[in-house]
Amino acid sequence: MSCSARHGRLAVAPWKAVVAALVAGIVGCAGLRCPRIDPTGERCLIWPKDEPAVAAVAPPTNPLAPPATTDPYYPQIPAAAPTMSAVTPAAATVVQRPQDQLSVTPARVLAPVGSEVVLKASICTSDGYTLADQKIEWMLGRSGVGQFVEVGGKGVFHPPLFPWNGGKKVDNYLATGYTANGPLCIDRGTADPTDDVNVHRGDGWISVTSPNEGTSHVTVYAPAVQSWDQRKAAATIYWVDVQWSFPPPVVVSAGQGETLTTVVTRQSDGTPLAGWVVRYEVADAAGSESGVREVVTEADGRAAAQVTPTASGAASSQINMQLIRPAGLGGSDAPRLVVASGSTTVNWSGGSTYLPPETAPSVPAAPPALPSTPQNPSTPQPQLPSAIGARLELQLEGPTEAVVGANAPLRIVLRNAGDAPASNVVLRDDFDPAFYFPFDPASKGIAKRIGTLQPGQLYDETLPFQVNKAGRLCHQIVAQADGAAPVNRSHCVNVAEPPPQREALLDVRLDGERQRVVGETATFVITVKNAGQVPLVNVETVEEYLPASVLQPIAEPGVEVVSNTVSRRIPRLDVGQQQRFETRVLCLRPAATVGPIVRASAQTDPPSHVLQKHDDHYLEIIARDGARPGGPAGPTPPPAGSAPLGVAVAFLPTPARVGASATCEVTVSNRSSDVQEQVAVKAAFPPELAVDAARIQGPPNIQWRLDGNAVTFTPLAALRPTEVIRFVIGINPQQSGVVSVTAGAISSAFRQGVSRTEQLEVIGNTR
Repeated sequence: MSCSARHGRLAVAPWKAVVAALVAGIVGCAGLRCPRIDPTGERCLIWPKDEPAVAAVAPPTNPLAPPATTDPYYPQIPAAAPTMSAVTPAAATVVQRPQDQLSVTPARVLAPVGSEVVLKASICTSDGYTLADQKIEWMLGRSGVGQFVEVGGKGVFHPPLFPWNGGKKVDNYLATGYTANGPLCIDRGTADPTDDVNVHRGDGWISVTSPNEGTSHVTVYAPAVQSWDQRKAAATIYWVDVQWSFPPPVVVSAGQGETLTTVVTRQSDGTPLAGWVVRYEVADAAGSESGVREVVTEADGRAAAQVTPTASGAASSQINMQLIRPAGLGGSDAPRLVVASGSTTVNWSGGSTYLPPETAPSVPAAPPALPSTPQNPSTPQPQLPSAIGARLELQLEGPTEAVVGANAPLRIVLRNAGDAPASNVVLRDDFDPAFYFPFDPASKGIAKRIGTLQPGQLYDETLPFQVNKAGRLCHQIVAQADGAAPVNRSHCVNVAEPPPQREALLDVRLDGERQRVVGETATFVITVKNAGQVPLVNVETVEEYLPASVLQPIAEPGVEVVSNTVSRRIPRLDVGQQQRFETRVLCLRPAATVGPIVRASAQTDPPSHVLQKHDDHYLEIIARDGARPGGPAGPTPPPAGSAPLGVAVAFLPTPARVGASATCEVTVSNRSSDVQEQVAVKAAFPPELAVDAARIQGPPNIQWRLDGNAVTFTPLAALRPTEVIRFVIGINPQQSGVVSVTAGAISSAFRQGVSRTEQLEVIGNTR
């Protein structure tokens, strides 16, 4: 029942009636400006200051509010006719009162991964002012990516002078702040003042970051704003992990075309990006448009377009370029985004007009032009430059300083700067034996046949190297081609021994039963130990029990379960100290193998770097009748101790579905008591599972390559005893059925290697 319906006739005490009569006789209700019952049902009473202004005074009405179960989008339930005649809506025109409104800026942001975006929110009153010291709640959608970093408070200092003036971050997805009561400047800690953020009085702010590509949806809520339509606002942040290299200006002989190549790679690890769009728009110096083309980057991250002179005869052409992220790339919900823009110039050195052939696919035919004025015979004509043939230019890029065990990649850029094709191009690198090349560990030099480079064409490749000895290590690069002079370049790296220091080592183990029955409880024991030589602080562990349809952690005193994840924190672990925890998990349904994972991180004391470690444990859950998910015999794990290396393969989710992304996790462990060196890992997938290159992850400083449907990771320098390393590979099921995935690992001391094959059930996209 609405507020207006709850107020009927009221029984008044006799003495109250006398007082009311006296007051009414003196001034009347109009003189007192008494509140009255709100007929709309939105509130119980209307005070005179809240009454909307009306265009004309109307006689009293008795409107019937619509039933609570109806709204403007559904048919209204017919109401009984009022006992008194109601005035028609046209009798009184209500003027909408101005209301307070919450706004957030910027509403849409494009940001690189790893950066920190600052959002500001303010409450604007009906008088055009912003309100200070008002509570602001920030909410981040859990279906996207990102997390909150810092939230603003009331004070005029950053950080706040008094702790009660600061905002509060409940977790990475919920924070409470306030609008500032004075102006302040947020310094990002750099010497560049242009990246500072100015916060005005009445502004609330928060910073957001994300290490992964995706979309962050932020909702802001102001409790002080009464209107439900005006008390909330939303912002969207699109995170991209990309870096690019547009082609530079070039000089081309008359009658020759030019190939422009844009290189697109990841900002985080430098791997090439496929599926991005580079838009080339060509216009000559006279301004006539001569071609627009959108080229998709291939597996090597390159997008190339052929450009030829236009019919206008201009001496140069300007090419405008845009780097575009297509809508829904990688399964995201982001729209088509223009990430970067640039331009370059092609100078046509010849003097005669060249019309591109109609069969040229990259630039359409030039539009018809008006007849030009006959040329004055006395005007001197520019002479064509003499042919220079093929000419190679070689450029090397790489670090010049390193320590033993570090990566020292070498980038080789070879260009044909001549006006004729360079055929039979061969590139050779003779390097110091202390360089380690993972794709051919025993070699001391590599050679590659490139084939033919057209005029202006580039060959760009980065070779991964690792340095294994101190000293001055050098590469000797030679590029040769038919009809061109050879080019020699060298690149040296000064390698030093790493400084002696006490070793910091964090150890975490996950132990538990290997087999349980549906409905039983499995107990997992987590052991966290400081196995190094320095104290550790801020030790955090995160246990993941997935999939949620199979395992359900049981919340107990001191144990908080959020989305099948259990988090714990240890303030300090001294050298040799360890702590043990137990988590009980309910087994919900049969599963051949489920792999709970525990991840641990810690900081050294004094702080120098962050340690990370993880471990997993595989459990088989059988049905109540004794039936095993893998068949009568069930899955057979490799016998412990049979090989120095262990390999495990797990899938999430299981079963997988056609058209939906899935994940394959390959875990490699050292089961021996000796350090295993140069541990290489490879995973092979059937054609029914397409590898998603954008979702391949390995340990830090480990690169990978995709050969067909097999992923090969560069070797780990060392794998300590009991250490476990995890590799994550994104897959997209293409066809239903049961498929097999094989993963293997080898080391320098265990060349025969070890492998493991697991089956994955793939179901159709409709049930």
